[in-house]
Parts: sequence; structure tokens; C-alpha cells
Amino acid sequence: MSLWQFLESSQPLLKRCMELATVESNNKWIQKFGNKSEHFGKDEVSDTNTVNHQNDINDEAIPITNDPIEAMDIDEKPIFNPVRVKLERDDISREILDLEPITHFDYILEKCLENPNLYQILAEELPLNSIEKLFKHIYDTKNVNSTFLENFYTIFFPAFLKREPTRLSLDLLIKGKCYPLFHKHLLLIIFKDTELPSNILHDFVSTLNMNEQTEFLITLSHSDVPKEAFLYHLVTIHTAYKNSLKNNELQNYILAKLGHISENCATDKNYGRFLLNFLQSHKDYRTNITEIESIVETHRSAFKKPCLNILNEIKHVSKDK
Repeated sequence: MSLWQFLESSQPLLKRCMELATVESNNKWIQKFGNKSEHFGKDEVSDTNTVNHQNDINDEAIPITNDPIEAMDIDEKPIFNPVRVKLERDDISREILDLEPITHFDYILEKCLENPNLYQILAEELPLNSIEKLFKHIYDTKNVNSTFLENFYTIFFPAFLKREPTRLSLDLLIKGKCYPLFHKHLLLIIFKDTELPSNILHDFVSTLNMNEQTEFLITLSHSDVPKEAFLYHLVTIHTAYKNSLKNNELQNYILAKLGHISENCATDKNYGRFLLNFLQSHKDYRTNITEIESIVETHRSAFKKPCLNILNEIKHVSKDK
């Protein structure tokens, strides 16, 4: 009995690939899947039908390449190709997953640059001890190819973090600051991806000093942060805000975001606690009073009364000035 089987929906694609392939004995498709007649039956792929089909191909002027998938019309290419993904993963299992990552690092780098899909496959399937060795080698090596580094931080790293979180995840995220530009981009990817556990970013931000937490918030303020992501990481942002160096730009940014999500957090205690800390810090700025008053009035958690008290203090001080 065959050990592999295609989905019913993939049969037309497989048939097309087999028809485009040559019938030489050393053809990789014939070796991998057998002759097309073995899969579709003699009646279905008769000589007459084959000739007619080849005529159709010539009429449509479809270029024949070494890759049967690439030989198809653009409109016919599937968004997700289970045949190709299976082949890629089989090849990776044979060629890379069992390799020692440091000894064969140059080979891994070369293959990843040739096919960016490999970053995610490696991140999902490499054993954790190999992942740790790979990260350490990249962090300790100077002059690593910049394209590889960019893809490593933006594709490999997020995919790896989606595996079960471990102490290793946090450790590698902290040490990743050795490439600050790529690391900053990674943090934005993590922040915007609500499929990642929120504690990953929270635990990381908790390890930062005051200047680093301030820089983290400034990075967010200069980026297009979705409302859903701000809500998802509300506790993390509050953690960074409490310890950050405040300035007028940062205050205005936090106020705008708190106002944007106020209706979603009318009874949320975490939001109320954040709003209270914001008001305590805003005593030194005393701006946007009307906007702040509207936010406080609509809030209904146990923190509303303390927020009203501080808001009144700010309003009185502003009148005295």
C-alpha cells in the first residue's frame, strides 16, 4: 500500500504536473509519484487525450520550465500548494534538520537565501537544542549576511516564538538586542501579532531599564499600531509607561490611544489602573483637559473615583495658573 495520498482537490494539479513532466526514467516526478497512468487510469489519460492536451498547451503558449508548478498560468497557480510544501518539508528533513547547525551554518544560510520558506519550516521543526545553537552562533558571529539576518528576525524568530513558550524564548529575545535595528523590527512584529501569547512581550519588557522602556514606547508611537494590538498588550504598555521617562509627545500618544479604546474598556480594571497612572503623570502637563474629562466620565471601573479626584486637582491647578 502506498504511504502517501493526495487530497481529492489536489488531483487536477497533480495530473497537470505529470502531463507537463517528461517520461524519462530519471525524471524526479516519475520517480517520486510514478507514471501518470498509475494514478488516473488508462481510460482517463489515453494517447488521444494526451495529444489533444499537448495541442492545447501549444495553443496557449505556456512556457515549459524545469518546475512543473512554474509552468502553469499565473491564474492557475494555487495560493497554497500542498504538493510543493510536502516536497520542501521532505527535502528539509533529509538535508538540514539533522545537520549540526554550527558546523553546517553556511550551508543552512545558503539554502535559506535560495528559498525563504525554509526559515519558517526550520523554526517549526528544528529541535530546541539545535535552535539554541543556531541562535548563539548568529549572535556571536560578525558580518552575517544582512538579508539572512532580516529574514531570520522577521520570519524565523516569530515562527519560533509561536511554539510552546519556554525560558529559552525569553533568553533568546533578550540576547537578540545585539542586532538593535532588526530587534526593534521584531518587537513591532510581535506586538502586532495577536496570535502570539501576550506574556512573551510582557516578560521581555519587564526586563528593560527605564531608557529601554521609554525607547520601546517611542517606537510604538512612531508606528501604525492597530487598536486590537494595543488592547491585547494593554498591561505590557502600562508596565513600560509606569517606568518610562515622560515627555509631552509620549503623553499625547498615550492619551490618544487610551481615548481610542475607552469604549472597549469602560469596566476594565487594567485600563482604569493605566488611566489613573496617566493622570498622576499628567499633573505636570495639564493639557487636553476636555478630552481627558470625557474619557474619565465614561469609565465605570473601581478606578473611576480616584481618576476623578486627580482630574479635579489638575483642573484647579490649571485655573490657578
